[in-house]
Amino acid sequence: SGFFFPNPSEGFVHVETQGSETRSWWLFESGIMDMFFLAGPGPRDVLQRYHTVTGFPRFPPLATLGKHQSRWNYVDVDDSISVNRKFDQHD
Repeated sequence: SGFFFPNPSEGFVHVETQGSETRSWWLFESGIMDMFFLAGPGPRDVLQRYHTVTGFPRFPPLATLGKHQSRWNYVDVDDSISVNRKFDQHD
């Protein structure tokens, strides 16, 4: 099962357990108290219900699925160029 509380304001939730009893305390600065309880026999069912409420994720644009190369681990420009040439060499 799952629980979805779409409130964008700053909040605090405190959960405590004493023996077999669990209590929770909720405090949010503002917003509407919309809550969705998502029941299902398994995680796939819960996610299906969650996405029914929020919408299904879109596939990212193909241009964003390319190679990412960080600039922080190179000694100098020549080192960066050398690494780039090795990408072409080992393609």
